[in-house]
Amino acid sequence: MTESEIQKQILSWLEFSGIEAWRQNSGKGKHNMYLAPAGTPDIIGYMPDGRFIGIEVKQPKKQPTDNQVEWMEKAIKAGCLVFVAHSLDEAIREIERGIG
Repeated sequence: MTESEIQKQILSWLEFSGIEAWRQNSGKGKHNMYLAPAGTPDIIGYMPDGRFIGIEVKQPKKQPTDNQVEWMEKAIKAGCLVFVAHSLDEAIREIERGIG
């Protein structure tokens, strides 16, 4: 399964669950257009309680880059729910653990 397909599954589940979230591009885009800061998760949004959520989506066995790890560490320290997900099931588990 491609990363894009995993992202779509997660986004659909988040919408169904009432969690506001969207796909976020980061880094430098075409025509020198700057997007979100490098390392920003693929999916960002907010939980019903107002807490920020960030999901870095990776294909199975792939790991986040150093920029992504650094971004996530800062966000977690600030109290955000941020994690890496390799599948929809993994994303659901992490969200449920973050709510509990």
